[in-house]
Amino acid sequence: MRETLRPLHALVGIPTDAGLHAYRRGGACFFYANGMPLEQLKAHGTWVSDAIFLYLKRVIPPINELS
Repeated sequence: MRETLRPLHALVGIPTDAGLHAYRRGGACFFYANGMPLEQLKAHGTWVSDAIFLYLKRVIPPINELS
């Protein structure tokens, strides 16, 4: 996968040594923001814990203080 992406990264100006982890985060955020249910997303990404929330923290709106 890295060898496939390396020339594409170079073409668009992404450092060629960039890791693949950003695709996991970006994919999770994209699918969640577009309505994929959380449990389905966890299964697709093979998350068995709630660590997925670390990926989605920019997509899930913050909870306002309770009055």
